[in-house]
Amino acid sequence: MAKSPSSYHIDLKESNGLTDIFQGDIDNCSFVSAFQAIVLYDLGTSLRGLIKETCQGTYTILFNVNGCQRDCPVSSELSEKRIHSSTNPGLLWPAIIEKAYLELYQYSSGQFQGSNFGNDCYLLTGFIPEYVAVEDIDMAFMANLNHYFHDKQAILGLAVDNLTDDEISVFRLVPNHDYSITEITENDGKFLITVKDPSVAENSLRVFLLDEIYGRFKTLYINWNSTRFTYRESKSFVMMQSKRFNNDSFIDDYQFRVSFTNETWVLLERHERREVTDQQLPGGISSIQWYEGEGKLWKSSDGKYISSVPVSNSRFTLCKLDLKGIRKAVGVFRLPNEADEHVFYTLMAYSTSPVTIERPRNRLKYTEEVIGNWSTWESGGNWSESTWYDNPQYEIIADGGTTDTVACAIGIFSDCSLHIALHVFDHEFGQFNRVFYFSRKELVTDIKRYNEGFNTCLVRLQAHRKYVLVCSTYNTAQLGEFKLMVNSDALVRISKIPHELGLFTKRIDTEIMANGEDWTLVTSFKLKRASRVNIKAICSNLDISQLRLLNAHTVKDISSMDVHGSVSFLGSQKTKLQEGRYEIQVKITTRQKVKVDLEIGTDYKI
Repeated sequence: MAKSPSSYHIDLKESNGLTDIFQGDIDNCSFVSAFQAIVLYDLGTSLRGLIKETCQGTYTILFNVNGCQRDCPVSSELSEKRIHSSTNPGLLWPAIIEKAYLELYQYSSGQFQGSNFGNDCYLLTGFIPEYVAVEDIDMAFMANLNHYFHDKQAILGLAVDNLTDDEISVFRLVPNHDYSITEITENDGKFLITVKDPSVAENSLRVFLLDEIYGRFKTLYINWNSTRFTYRESKSFVMMQSKRFNNDSFIDDYQFRVSFTNETWVLLERHERREVTDQQLPGGISSIQWYEGEGKLWKSSDGKYISSVPVSNSRFTLCKLDLKGIRKAVGVFRLPNEADEHVFYTLMAYSTSPVTIERPRNRLKYTEEVIGNWSTWESGGNWSESTWYDNPQYEIIADGGTTDTVACAIGIFSDCSLHIALHVFDHEFGQFNRVFYFSRKELVTDIKRYNEGFNTCLVRLQAHRKYVLVCSTYNTAQLGEFKLMVNSDALVRISKIPHELGLFTKRIDTEIMANGEDWTLVTSFKLKRASRVNIKAICSNLDISQLRLLNAHTVKDISSMDVHGSVSFLGSQKTKLQEGRYEIQVKITTRQKVKVDLEIGTDYKI
């Protein structure tokens, strides 16, 4: 009768046959190849140090995972499918580590999604993983790697891609399989690379010329000795959701500032998830872009570009920052348009001098955010349209404190399918709350082009003065949500300006003809008590030259204006008219009927 697993005695000091470890009947070549490479590196000293016997027959294994070191408890019961030594059947403690590894990744539940040499080497050693495409390896790279390998600064492995049946026969390699690199030698300017197949007990070594690894292998795994750095800083964070808006701005992306004085490596680790669904959504962070500076970036031109690193599916992404003269860099962690929610990450910085990781702040002290919307009733198109005034508008008043002017960065952000712009007007002396006409004289920002998805500007505002910000799309058919942000060096108050002319609005549609007088009556109304009065007049053609509001009792003009387009506005939202009867009159330049549509806004129903 075969021995039961529980009857095994595990000697943690046993080392005979350690270099002859090979893979059992479990599909975990990445773990075994990493284990073999670590044994070659230090004869298994670090691996043996991972195990601690807590009580008889129970052990804890210390792994580097999810941004920390974690103890994984296991019993001494071992499967016959376990990792073995071909020369010492009694060498069992490697199987204890393997068992903890499989339990960590829920292998028995069928949820094991696979791993790779670099991930598993980090899990076992904490050595910094880097993934290099084989086609990017050249002689100079190999010469440096050879030095680091023999100087015990790196542990190396190779991955085979998916192969055709013919390629398997010719190359004599296992597809989708990881191999450890056991030796690198240079002879007459040629590099020879010895690899070990973790699944073979005997004759497991193969030697390749550097030129021969192209086309056979896809990825070089490098796990850098982390003791080369004396300082380490880490921050963990959770990606709560995907980007709110699909555009090229950075406003929804996670950002971190790294401060350093010497060469610094930054490692991003995506945490393993305990639950795995059958239908996985697209992953989390897609790339990391680095810029010189220390403040939060709204867009790429806000900082000097340094480098960009794509984020692979390998859980780890390494960024090497060796920037002469630069002491602070901001990393922008680009989010996809769709992503898993609640993805956890840890960001680790390694350096030979003190290093810090912080979330950058906006460059100025105060920030206000507003969420708005272009809807069918509040979308007026670009500034050259006669309906431009129908766009969402916001009142901005800056509290200067001890200063006369306030510096402001203003941005508007939406989906890239929308071409959008923002314009700020000095509206201190405007009679209406809203801006109804595009006045270059009152404009305090440049007339910017309509950009895809976002637009920004820098302005200086006079303290305690009223400004109006108009958010517009290029045409009225472009509808959707937007975010408005104002970053300033003093407190700024932002409030939405109502689209309506007043608390109550009365509509009058009529046709009139000239009556032989200078002015022709359109309509009249009576105020029972004081009220603000605001009038919007829409004419069917340009046969009206003037519009006025008249006090019928005193026959005195309250307000008048020349008409230059199909839409005109008259009145004031600053002052109230006293009770009485009022008339709206026009000057007509034709003898034909003229259609006039009126909206009269007041403080109460008339």
